[in-house]
Amino acid sequence: MDTLDNQTRSIVKYRNRLNSIPLRKFKPTEMDLFFAISAQVRDRGEDKITLSFEQLTDLVGYKRSSTRLISDLESTYDKLLQLNAKTDDGDTITRFTLFNMYSISRKNETVSIAVNSRFKDLFNDLDRWTVFGLEQFAGLRSTYSKTMYRLVKQFRTTGIRRFKMDEFRFLLDIPDSYAAQHINKRVVSVINNELPSVIPGFKLQPIRRAQLKHPNQKPPKRGKGAAIVGYQATWKKENSRERKDITPKNVEQKVYERLTNDEPQIKDSSKLLDIQRQLYIRFLKRGSVRTEVEKQLLEAGVDVNGLKKKYLKGM
Repeated sequence: MDTLDNQTRSIVKYRNRLNSIPLRKFKPTEMDLFFAISAQVRDRGEDKITLSFEQLTDLVGYKRSSTRLISDLESTYDKLLQLNAKTDDGDTITRFTLFNMYSISRKNETVSIAVNSRFKDLFNDLDRWTVFGLEQFAGLRSTYSKTMYRLVKQFRTTGIRRFKMDEFRFLLDIPDSYAAQHINKRVVSVINNELPSVIPGFKLQPIRRAQLKHPNQKPPKRGKGAAIVGYQATWKKENSRERKDITPKNVEQKVYERLTNDEPQIKDSSKLLDIQRQLYIRFLKRGSVRTEVEKQLLEAGVDVNGLKKKYLKGM
């Protein structure tokens, strides 16, 4: 078990595929809790992690009681269970959920989570990802705004994204009963009211049928050409160079560099050896061998091969 102590992350990062899974019937608080947890499980494989209630409330600015938090954590998981995925090879039908372990302790005021092995690629060894700040996300009040915020962050360096009507309804989990006028009033206007304050230049507009053939002409107000067939989101695109890779590997590399620079100041050799050993194990769990640390451990007589067999993936 990995208790996170003071190592909580305020940056959410996951594989883009998660954006294609609509969070059906989630409330704003439930979305906040889910992505707070998602930020913590990143690059931890299938390891179980434990968060205190205090850590969770600090991450998302939760102001309610512990009793209410337990209720919200329960309802969040209940809805995650409804997002189960299915495989069917023609013979066997298999259903599985995002987390195969989700435990809430009233006594200890903690929640423990472990990612299902079938879904660990959503949070590990990321090549294409969506990344955003948890504080900014939690500050949005509407679930529609929160979802659009994530979808924009996936394409944040492009400055534009278009949605077909069916796709827009599906991803934002818009009720089937909503006609176009309801969507404009209860969804689009809410999003346009919230997102410009956190995404510069943001604007969500309908795409009308006539614009498909004549995008530069003003669409008619009536008739078939005025029918809404989709939506277009635009914003001030971000410089791709500003995107920072915030994986634990980079963090650990900085820790290693700092440790190396601080070696002369650490007079207790046993303490230094223990720090090196723990750092080496952390890299092994990520499937990486840090040769600089390994050499120092070997010189100190540490059973490196034993550590590899125990912690290195694939051995």
